Amino acid sequence: MKQILVPLAVMAAFILPAGEAGAAVIGTYDFDYSDTGNRSGQGRDQNANGVLISDDGSTFRDSFSFGDLSGAIIESFDLSFTFSGAGPTSFTIFTLEEWTVTLEGSDPTGTSDDLFGTLVDATAPLAGTIDATTAPGSSFFDDALANLGFDFSFEQDGLLPGNSFRLAGASLSVNGTAAVVPLPAPGFLLLAALGGLAMLRRRKTADVVA
Repeated sequence: MKQILVPLAVMAAFILPAGEAGAAVIGTYDFDYSDTGNRSGQGRDQNANGVLISDDGSTFRDSFSFGDLSGAIIESFDLSFTFSGAGPTSFTIFTLEEWTVTLEGSDPTGTSDDLFGTLVDATAPLAGTIDATTAPGSSFFDDALANLGFDFSFEQDGLLPGNSFRLAGASLSVNGTAAVVPLPAPGFLLLAALGGLAMLRRRKTADVVA
């Protein structure tokens, strides 16, 4: 089992209460991992409580993509994970089960641009707001904007193997200013025609007054 040392600043930044950003929501992406939901269980067991994620040597990974927001000014993300059965559980000073969600940046092998959060049943769902000030020194936000998306995965860091939990859902809200859609050429022609009609009407009105 891989042990991840989570910088305190990174953890604190990720678990701040969501919804503090003042920008408008310009994109919402909701994943439902129940057996009647809209997201694949990737071959794992799914029921009404979500997909079963186990410490079985196979990493469960999924991704958010917001390529449809290309050209928008993105200021922050509101992100949440709904789950159950993740613990953590401990015996004396030893942690037997502890699940971590990793928000993966553009570096596929390193963790320099990754963010981490611990899944705790008592405080589910895990929710937070991520922006350019999150985790100073980490480039996760910039990399997510450059890629118009990011991956997330789960890892069990406790000492007891074979643990599992249910992931019910993941939700992402993108906050910012939507891209300005340029008016197509026919639109310009229509505006020019309307402008010409308005000028002609004013000219006729002036002739009648004279």
